[in-house]
Amino acid sequence: MRGFVRLGRKKWTRHVHEVVDVLKGGLQADYVVLGGGQTKKLKTLPPGVRISDNICAIRGGRRLWDAAEHRRRGSLVTGSDRF
Repeated sequence: MRGFVRLGRKKWTRHVHEVVDVLKGGLQADYVVLGGGQTKKLKTLPPGVRISDNICAIRGGRRLWDAAEHRRRGSLVTGSDRF
């Protein structure tokens, strides 16, 4: 809430959009999930962004870690691993 109050809605929204772009580019993500109470204050979402509860983001991160472990062991086959 501090950033929102300090910057105002317009600048705060611009910063959120910029951070999402950096995250998507740096992590090569197809989409970013935003969670938390302040997401309700966003009137527009950047492309490739979903709003969800924090628990969904935690579950998704856990699935990524689990999938990476399975790939190391060779016990998980996904569509991208076949070729």
